[in-house]
Amino acid sequence: MTEEIREEKLAELEAVLFLQGEPLSRGKIVKILGVQAEELAELVGIFEERLEAADR
Repeated sequence: MTEEIREEKLAELEAVLFLQGEPLSRGKIVKILGVQAEELAELVGIFEERLEAADR
């Protein structure tokens, strides 16, 4: 996954989590974002690091 696509998918992940307002399974998020499970795991890790860095 290129850096540009990774950033787009991170933005999509944040939007999906915010808009849904309830827990989502990883399987459902994989389908919504159109990524593989391994790619989602990478995105979730990056997203978590960014949230921690922003103290959110």
